[in-house]
Amino acid sequence: MPLPLSGRFASPADDALNVRSFFAAPVHEEAVARILYLAEQAPGCGVLCGPDGTGKSLVLRVARDEATRMQIRVVLVDAGGRTAHELLWETASSLGLCPQGSEHPLGLWRMLGDHLLANRHVGVPTLLCFDHLDRADSSSLSAIERIYRTSQASNAGISLLLVARQSRSLAGLIPLADIRIELTPLDRRQTGRYLAARLACVGRDRSTFDESAVDATFAVTGGVPRDINRVCNLALLAATGDGTDRVTGETVNALARQFLDAGGDPPRWEVSRLRAKAG
Repeated sequence: MPLPLSGRFASPADDALNVRSFFAAPVHEEAVARILYLAEQAPGCGVLCGPDGTGKSLVLRVARDEATRMQIRVVLVDAGGRTAHELLWETASSLGLCPQGSEHPLGLWRMLGDHLLANRHVGVPTLLCFDHLDRADSSSLSAIERIYRTSQASNAGISLLLVARQSRSLAGLIPLADIRIELTPLDRRQTGRYLAARLACVGRDRSTFDESAVDATFAVTGGVPRDINRVCNLALLAATGDGTDRVTGETVNALARQFLDAGGDPPRWEVSRLRAKAG
């Protein structure tokens, strides 16, 4: 019986935003626990690093939701591509300070300083998370260091979490870190568990992917969840188009040779062709 097309593995974009996509591998569970510890022990500073697709942004959102239940405030700021001025504005906005669009940097610093002082009296632990710092303007790193030192001096009860693919991209901020968290790809056993969990999400049994398919998926993706999603979406479509209810290693390897070795996703027309073939 061919596979239905009603479900699919979450896309990378879905994974980044939807905590229901969270797969609690040991490395991710530990990362969430250490982020929560950092938030509880404010003030402080931590670093979260890991290759693309290993779940950094998703871990942040899972930690945020858990921290909210613990009455800890977590503020996520996307630093990717931002200058210091843009980062300050985004930080002030994320903190609910309602900066004007044309707010001068001095005004933004004043806002942040006043907020830090107020937070000391409110007594609510706060974690400021700066994501995608490897893509931030160099001036943003200096601004973050200033935010850190200002929060320390005011005893504001605020911790910072710095997120990037590699710690070396954080330059002079590394010495500030009390906690370092490293996300790594899944191993072979965890890849099998990840596949089983994701198949269950779309109403399929773990046996949909035979052992050779699991081996091939691990081999071609290196255990990176985002790449596993990409390969397996295509594999499910291909199996459905071939009229079978099983995905084999041969299927996975053929798709990897056709698309992954070329670098990146298949063109949209090819995905459309696979869907049309699957009916």
